[in-house]
Parts: sequence; C-alpha cells; structure tokens
Amino acid sequence: MPCPIRLEQAGEYYRLALTKNPNNLLVRSYMGQGFVEAGNLVAARGQHDEILARGGKGTWAEESLRKALSGGQTYRY
Repeated sequence: MPCPIRLEQAGEYYRLALTKNPNNLLVRSYMGQGFVEAGNLVAARGQHDEILARGGKGTWAEESLRKALSGGQTYRY
C-alpha cells in the first residue's frame, strides 16, 4: 500500500532545508514537484526559475521539474 503524500508537512521540511541552504537544487526540484502534484503551477515555476537562476540548467533537478511542469510526471522515492 503506497504511503500517503503529506504535501503540507513536506513543504515545511523543504522550507526549513532552504533556509539552511537556499542553493539546494534537489530540494527546490522536489518542492516544485510537490507543487505540481498540488496543482500550484505558479509556485512550481517559481522553483524552476530559482533552479535556473542558481546555475542548475541541465541538472537532473532542473530537468525533472521541467518534465513535471510540462507533463505532470513527478518522481517519488
């Protein structure tokens, strides 16, 4: 049985992680993918823009969030 997604709780952890390291591209990508799952594409695009602004173009973090924004495909581990 899959584990339920707790987007609000996850968002709190992501925000905390970004206060410690705003350049953590993976946190930004996963946070953005959570926004995609929640239907908040504006916030997801904001995280994608932040990844690009921090030199992340072409990284897995950027590509996975870009794919999530274009097709809704997100990643879970």
